[in-house]
Amino acid sequence: MGLTMDSNSAEPSSAQIREVSARAERAGYLLDCDRWSSAEWRLLDAIDGELLYEAETLDEIAHWLGT
Repeated sequence: MGLTMDSNSAEPSSAQIREVSARAERAGYLLDCDRWSSAEWRLLDAIDGELLYEAETLDEIAHWLGT
């Protein structure tokens, strides 16, 4: 399933965040958002919290989860 941003906003919707978060959890990751970092979105290992991937957009995270 493709993830598209709301055309009126650069911010992802709550539904989009929930969808990507659920995909991440099914894959053994946790989705984290860090507004103070240059890489706003991060995937962490669900067991030890190790950083596995980071991206500026939620679309990039969704794409990475699909590969």
